[in-house]
This record gives sequence, structure tokens and C-alpha cells, in this order.
Amino acid sequence: MKAVFRRVAALTALALLAACSHPAPKAATSPPPGAAPAPGSPSPGDPTTSPTDVPIHVQSEGHVSDSQTTVEHGRQRPLYEILALSDVGDRTASGEERVTFDQAHITFHAPDGNRLIADAPRATVEDRTKEVLMSGGVRAQTQDGAILTCRTLRYDGRTERLHGEGDVRLTSAQGFVLTGDRFDGNVRLDQIHMTRGNAR
Repeated sequence: MKAVFRRVAALTALALLAACSHPAPKAATSPPPGAAPAPGSPSPGDPTTSPTDVPIHVQSEGHVSDSQTTVEHGRQRPLYEILALSDVGDRTASGEERVTFDQAHITFHAPDGNRLIADAPRATVEDRTKEVLMSGGVRAQTQDGAILTCRTLRYDGRTERLHGEGDVRLTSAQGFVLTGDRFDGNVRLDQIHMTRGNAR
């Protein structure tokens, strides 16, 4: 399987488009003495003459035989890896960057080296916070065989914690089953807090 750093490429394209959206200013020229400014010409000090950020949208697609991957590094080690069939990258006017992956297959890495592999129809990654939100129905499995299913799964890249909501079901490697409406836990799924209803 050919592996390409899809997200890096998407965000590089965002950066290039951002640069293209701000052309270099032309040298200022003064009108002849007594000549009136050209119609529509900005006056000196006009705030509209300064460049501003603009929203940018980048889209790329792959194939089943050519899935592409991305890796987020934190604390000198990988936090997660993503395989996906396509992605869409967006940069907002405020500079926030977000990439949405279609048919995402994500490997989350625990601090001790253990891994959790999760699949969902869609995953969105926030560049600044390293947060991953998987949606559309999630199925995840640890190395030792514990299985987690839920409607949405959020991974916080700063705390390396998982938060799941909607029809949460966890089956341990020993066959014990826990169910609830939401849960909070670590990547190994051996330290979790399950709740029902509106309890937090």
C-alpha cells in the first residue's frame, strides 16, 4: 500500500494558497502635481488596503488500493495515524485549520506503546488542538481484544484521553460488557468512566 502524508500535503496546499491570496504590494507611485486620484484608488491610511486572511478550501481523493496516511507527533512520539480514502482541508478567516477524512481508519498510540485502532465513516482533525472527532458510528479495538462501539468518539491530543457518546458499549478482553450513554477513558480502555442519562 502506497503511503503518502496526506494531511501534510493538504495543509501545505493551504499555506501555498494563503500566500497566493496575499500578492506582494506594488511600489507606490505618486500622481503628477495637481492631478486627481484615479477613480477607486485607496487613499493613504485606508484600512482596506492591508491584506487579510481569507477562507481556503482544499480537497483530495484516493482509492481503496491507494489509501493515504497522516501522522501527528507529540512529545517526541506519534499520537495517531490516519488512513483515509479522501480528505477536505479548510482554513478559516481566523487562521484555524481543519481536515475532514472520509472512511477513516485511525491508530491511536498510548504513552506505553499500546495501540487502539478505530474506524468510522468520517473523522475531523483540528490542527491547533490535535483533536480528532470520529462520527457516523465508531468501532474501536485494543491490542488485547477489548472492543468499543459508540456513535461519536473524540480524542483530545493534549490530554490523550478519549470521550465517546451515544449507545456506548465496551466489551473487555475477558468478555465483561459495560454500556452507557457516554464515557471518558484512556487509549488502552483499561481506565474508563461510563455514565448514563444526563449524569456527567
